[in-house]
Amino acid sequence: MKIKPLLEKLSDRWPAKAICIVAACVLYMFNQHTSLERRSMAIRLDVLQEGEMLCTTHLPSSVSVTIRTNSENIAHVNAEGITATLDLNYITKEGNFDVPVLVSLPSSLESLDPLEVTVYPSEVKVHLEKNISRSVKVVAQKIGASPYGYTVEKISVEPKYVEIFGPRSIVESVEMLESEAVVIDEKTENFSERKHIVNRNRLIKIDGVSEVDVEVEVGLSQATKNFTDVPIEITNLNPEFEIEGNLFADFSITGAQLGLDEYEILPGVLSADFGAVSETGEYEIPVTVLLPQEFHLKSISVESIKVNVREKIPVILDESGER
Repeated sequence: MKIKPLLEKLSDRWPAKAICIVAACVLYMFNQHTSLERRSMAIRLDVLQEGEMLCTTHLPSSVSVTIRTNSENIAHVNAEGITATLDLNYITKEGNFDVPVLVSLPSSLESLDPLEVTVYPSEVKVHLEKNISRSVKVVAQKIGASPYGYTVEKISVEPKYVEIFGPRSIVESVEMLESEAVVIDEKTENFSERKHIVNRNRLIKIDGVSEVDVEVEVGLSQATKNFTDVPIEITNLNPEFEIEGNLFADFSITGAQLGLDEYEILPGVLSADFGAVSETGEYEIPVTVLLPQEFHLKSISVESIKVNVREKIPVILDESGER
C-alpha cells in the first residue's frame, strides 16, 4: 500500500524533476571543470624526418603544453618527462600538410585524476620536398688587392666538387659553394691555405667534406708602355749613298709592369738595314725592333719605310776649309 504513493510521488511532475537532475549533473561537471587548476609549460618540439621527405618551412622550436588537474595534484606537475613530437616520417609525397603535434606524458602524470592536456599549436603547417643529392663546384673567395706589379694568376681548389643533399628545390638552385676568403694582400709568391666551405643555407648538408685546400699562383702583372717619335737608325748604308730626311716611328711594348717601369729605350732600338742596297733608287726597307727578351712588341706605326736612296753630294771646301 506504501509503494503506490511513492511511485505516484515520483511520477508526479516528472519532466520538471528530470530537468532538475540534468541541471544538477551539468552544474556538478561545470564546478569540477572550473575548480581545476592549470599549469602551462614550454616543451621542446622534436621533429622526426628520417624518410624520403624534408621540411622546407620554418618550424617552431617549442610548443606550449597546458595540464589541468585539481589543486592537490597541480603541485606535482612539471615539464620533466614531457615530450612533444612532430612526426614527418610517415609522409611519402611532396606538398603542404597539417601535421599534428604528439604529446607524451610520463607515467607520474598519466595517473593523475582528473587530468586534461592541451597543446598549442595542436598542428603545424609544413611543406615537404624530396631529399635529393647533387655534386656542385667549390670556388675560393679572395679579398684584398695584390701589391703593385703583382697579380693572382690562378686559384685552384681541391676537392673541386662536393656532394650536397637537402630539399629538392633548394639543392637544384645551388650552382656552387664558396670557401672562406683567401687574403691576397702583400702576396708576391705562390701560397696555399686550408679553408672551410661556407654553407649559408641550414637546409643544405655537405656530405663528408668541410674543408678544401686552396692553391694560389701569384705572378707579375702585365702592362703596356708606349713610345712616340722614336728615330729609326739607318744601318749598313753604302758610304757613297744617302737618304732624304729623318725617319721616326711610334711603337708599344708589353711586359711585366715592374720591368716596364724601369725600361728606357736606347739608340738603335728601331733600325732599317740597307746592306742589300747597291744602287740608287726607291726602296721599301723593313723596320727592325730590338727589345730585351722579357718584352714583346705590341704594335708599331710603320713596319717598313719607303725611302729614296741617292748618291751622296760631295762637299766642296774653299781655301779656308769652309763649304
